This record gives sequence, structure tokens and C-alpha cells, in this order.
Amino acid sequence: MTSGSQPVSPRDVVPDRATIPADERRAQSVTDAMSRITGALGSFPAVLASVLLILVWAVCGPVFHFSDTWQLVINTGTTIITFNMVFIIQNTQNRDGRAMQVKLDAILGALDGVDNRLMGLEDLPESAIRRAQEVLHDCAEATDATGDPSPRPGADSHPKVPAHP
Repeated sequence: MTSGSQPVSPRDVVPDRATIPADERRAQSVTDAMSRITGALGSFPAVLASVLLILVWAVCGPVFHFSDTWQLVINTGTTIITFNMVFIIQNTQNRDGRAMQVKLDAILGALDGVDNRLMGLEDLPESAIRRAQEVLHDCAEATDATGDPSPRPGADSHPKVPAHP
């Protein structure tokens, strides 16, 4: 930690579920349901079921004389499922990404000698992120054979990581 910063406890950041307002709990229940759906549909039994469904559809082809309706059934079903899954998966990935960033920021905040400007870096414009990546890459390349960084990317010696706007 840099001078002047106070340690943050998870209790200060993560609310107790009982204290979350009712409207947020309802929204959370929808998010939890999406996470369960994503997990279930990505499981082996779900993949197996989808393969079996395609096989049943294919076997039914001769029964329905490979008609347009027979083709339309699979096309419509897969389109609807795909459309919904795109949003469900994106929601889950966004949520996981935000949670990961919070955890990484907490780690950065707890380490001595780390430039706190790295916390929340994902909120900066793309050009600033690229510049920070270049600076940190240069620091990594400057590490000598003994493993001592030169220069050390600490709070006092960090070479111009872009500041937050």
C-alpha cells in the first residue's frame, strides 16, 4: 500500500445479502438464474441433449419428406436458442469480468510498492491502457538476470503509468 491509504476489509465493500434492497435482490435473482442457465447449458448433459435432438430431427426427415416445414423447425429453434444464449453468456461474462477486476484491484491495493494508479485501469481509454501495457512491458524487459527489476515499478519510481481522468 502507498502512504496514506487504509486497508479495506471485504466487509466494507461486499454487502450482507440481507441488507440489499428488495429491487436489487429481484435483479440479482434474475442474474443468478442466468448464471445457472449458462452453467447448465454448458454442461456435458446439455451438449449431449443437443446432439440427440439434432439426430432425432435428422431421423424424422424421411417421415416428413424433408419438407420446408421440417427444415424450418430446426432453423427457428436454433435461431431462438442462439439469440437468447448470446445475451445470457454476455451478461455472465460481463459480471465475471467486473468481479475479477474488483478482486485484482483489492490485491493491488494490498501490496506494498504497487502504483495504485493501476487500480481501475480497465476504465481508462484504450490508448491509455496500451501505454500502461507498454510501460509495464518495458519494466519487465529491464529486469536483470538476478530477477531485480530495474527500474522497479513502485509507487515512487513508476515510469509514467497514465493517470485516471
